[in-house]
Amino acid sequence: MTRETSIPDPLAGRAASGDTLAQEWIADHFRDQGLAEQAISWYRRAAVGNSASAQYKLGWACFHGRGGPIDYKRAMHWWRKAAAQGRAAAGGHTRAQHELGTLLLRDPAAKPDTSEALRWLERAAAEGHAPSQHALGEWHAQSRPGRDADLDAARHWWRRAALQGHAGAEQRLRD
Repeated sequence: MTRETSIPDPLAGRAASGDTLAQEWIADHFRDQGLAEQAISWYRRAAVGNSASAQYKLGWACFHGRGGPIDYKRAMHWWRKAAAQGRAAAGGHTRAQHELGTLLLRDPAAKPDTSEALRWLERAAAEGHAPSQHALGEWHAQSRPGRDADLDAARHWWRRAALQGHAGAEQRLRD
């Protein structure tokens, strides 16, 4: 075990040899110790090795400015990579799909792209991701230039999220 990091030597060896699961475990360890720069370094290694969850976490760190400045463009880069592959049956990391879709809808610096945002949110929602279902309900409930609100679609998505206990969706259905 290395004294300064409390990371077992066999794990450190696996991480050094390219094992993305070991790299991400070390990154999580550093994150939990409040050592953001070291965590980012290990997340980056695992993300480059195609770990969808490390790509998601690296995007999250970029979005929130952990281990460096806030960088929405880098967050979108890593979330796109994670969203396109990962653990979900339909292919993709649902939390990355949600975050990417939400960022594309709401952040003016991201040059909002409604059609791409809705595609990512719909993919996550189809996998049962309640926050994405709620977000789609909110989107459909709002009128936009050239488009009226679609309250039937909004209620459909809110019901799906509410069935999973999403408090915001439950409240919208009561309103």
